[in-house]
Amino acid sequence: MLNYYLYLNHICSTHKKKVCKTFTSPHTLFRTVPLIGSDPFSEYKPEDFFIATHFCKGNFKGNPLFHGFYDSVAPVIAEIPYDAFFLKYDDARSGSFAPWSVLKDKDAIFVAGLISTKNPLLEDHDFLKKRYAEARSVVGEQIALSPQCGFASVEEGNCIDEETQWKKIDLLVSCQDFL
Repeated sequence: MLNYYLYLNHICSTHKKKVCKTFTSPHTLFRTVPLIGSDPFSEYKPEDFFIATHFCKGNFKGNPLFHGFYDSVAPVIAEIPYDAFFLKYDDARSGSFAPWSVLKDKDAIFVAGLISTKNPLLEDHDFLKKRYAEARSVVGEQIALSPQCGFASVEEGNCIDEETQWKKIDLLVSCQDFL
């Protein structure tokens, strides 16, 4: 599964695409890599079993590993029968929400990771509300809000002190007024 995880992020990354010359398109990749959540797996999934995925673009001490938009992979990824897609949208490196319009009529939750866990700057509540509404207009009502990743992606953590982490969690809770 590690290869699957890394290749997805390489395909998103504009400067890492050269590394994946073996794969001519995301469609080729999905034909060659076994997937958790593929139809054979889903056929035996218990009703109360929830499958979600997080598309990590790296977060080592606040520094991203991958850059690039979801445009090239979203239409293909959305075909995987996941129950939820956790996506990073805390900065410009993810692009617009438009590629995820393919989820609008699906029974999957788009989880907008709008609160940064790598940047100590506290997001503005009204800005989060605006971005959330923007995402909802694209993906529909099956939407949730979360931090874009964990606060401690590696043992050393990120460059955010504990007090700021709690402020970000409090901010997330305060957003229930528009969820």
